[in-house]
Amino acid sequence: MAAPAGSGERRLPATVDGLFRAPCDPVVLAVGDDGRLGSFGALLDWRLAGRLARHVSRNPPTPGSPLLVPGSALLPAARFVLFARSTPLERAVVILSGLGLPRPGICPDEFAWSGADVAAAFGDVPVVLFSAVPG
Repeated sequence: MAAPAGSGERRLPATVDGLFRAPCDPVVLAVGDDGRLGSFGALLDWRLAGRLARHVSRNPPTPGSPLLVPGSALLPAARFVLFARSTPLERAVVILSGLGLPRPGICPDEFAWSGADVAAAFGDVPVVLFSAVPG
C-alpha cells in the first residue's frame, strides 16, 4: 500500500474505493493548465459534489502556489492539496513538507512522475501511491 523509499512499488487504484482502502493526508491532486482536475481528482470531486472544482475556479493553483482544501466527512482525507500539473516533484515535496506529512497520497501518473521517483523524493515518509484507472 505505502511505498517508502527503497521498497518495491505497490499501488492502489485511483478510485474512491482505493482511497478508502488507504486513507491518507493530504491527498495530492493535479490540475491542468485549463483548470480541469486529473481523472483521480475529478472522481473525488464527483463524490464531493463539485467542491474541489469550485475551489479551483475561484483560485487556480500555479506551479509555485498550490491550493489547500479542507477534507470532508465523505472521504477519508483530512485535506487535499491541488498542484498545477506542471509543478516539479521537488517543489511539491518542499511545499508538502511544510504542511506536515502524516501519509500523503499521490497518483504520480497525473503529474507524469514515476512512482519510484515519488517514493525516493519523500524519503522515509510513507507515501500512498495510486495508479490511474484507464477510462
